[in-house]
Amino acid sequence: MIKKRIIDRGYPTTSKYYPVAHMLASKEEKQKFGAKSYHKLELIAKKHPGELLGTHHGNKIIISSIVPKSLRAEVRFHEKREIERMRELRQKRKTGVYRPHHQ
Repeated sequence: MIKKRIIDRGYPTTSKYYPVAHMLASKEEKQKFGAKSYHKLELIAKKHPGELLGTHHGNKIIISSIVPKSLRAEVRFHEKREIERMRELRQKRKTGVYRPHHQ
């Protein structure tokens, strides 16, 4: 789903699992797509402070229209990985064991 603006507030950015999940998803994104395209997305994000390039609610991924079509697959990948990592971290809290989905 493409949305004109995604304001940076509320879930998932307020979740206590978000910072770690975001870091892990970013690392995987750089590995898969390379640092060059990741840097392009960082520049876009800096030009639009207070907005997100992508977000998710449940399994529904929302991408901002400020992201060029050529980079939307990367944002979609990042959001999917972030969802997986947040689930894993929540599971770790419940069971005490961290089981990464992708190794």
